[in-house]
Amino acid sequence: GAIKMAAHQDDDEVSSVLPKGNYNVYNPYGMQGNYDPLVLGETEYLYESSAKKSRGTHERMFYGAGICFLAGQGAGHVAGIIEGMRQARRAGDEGRVKMNVIANAAQKRGARFGNSFGVVGLIFGSVNGLLMNARGEDDSLNTLVAGVTTGAMTQGVNGAKSAFRGGAVGGLLAVTLSGAYAVYSGRNPLNIFSIGT
Repeated sequence: GAIKMAAHQDDDEVSSVLPKGNYNVYNPYGMQGNYDPLVLGETEYLYESSAKKSRGTHERMFYGAGICFLAGQGAGHVAGIIEGMRQARRAGDEGRVKMNVIANAAQKRGARFGNSFGVVGLIFGSVNGLLMNARGEDDSLNTLVAGVTTGAMTQGVNGAKSAFRGGAVGGLLAVTLSGAYAVYSGRNPLNIFSIGT
């Protein structure tokens, strides 16, 4: 049977379009009861969790992984194009062969950079989201710890010294990005680690 939308007899806009009669309430959002489909209620969100100002752990993980993957793809393609142009110039390739060498190098580098950056974004987003849930705070300290942890984890396969260097680089990048975001949002970048303020 046809799905019928809710219509109130006293609503001029809806009742002028639909024929008179009783209609069953069709609710695409799973809400129970009779309601006006033109007005969802007091809030503009369908679910209470949507009204939160910050993203949840899963959103952080996949948003970070996606953004880093796309950034890695872009950087890898640019590096691949440059590498392909050098290879084609050295080999003296012309026309279609030159374009094929450039395209192959761009695809190879783009995939490698994109995957590597995506893993870094996933680890960073996971640690940052888990810290936010554990501490109950969404601040720059989470970003710093997530940066250090991500750097140490990605470089830790090469030994303790590399893990330490990777953690230092990750922490430095996290502090730099937190400071840049503080400047962008109009806060004092020197106060990014003020706990409880």
